[in-house]
Amino acid sequence: MEQRKGLIFKNEWKNAFELLDAESAKRLILAAINYSENGTECYFEYAEESSVFDMMKRSIDNEKGRK
Repeated sequence: MEQRKGLIFKNEWKNAFELLDAESAKRLILAAINYSENGTECYFEYAEESSVFDMMKRSIDNEKGRK
């Protein structure tokens, strides 16, 4: 089965993103794209960003068939 190229942003992420400032949101979007492309994990200074990334990571892993 061919792997999808790209990243699907989930509606359930909306509430988390609404709580972030623009700079945090930008860091998370770029981290999610990098993780989706090559599995590179990003570590965040702030707990809020880490929590949102963990949620996004689980979703990306499910979408890509990663465990």
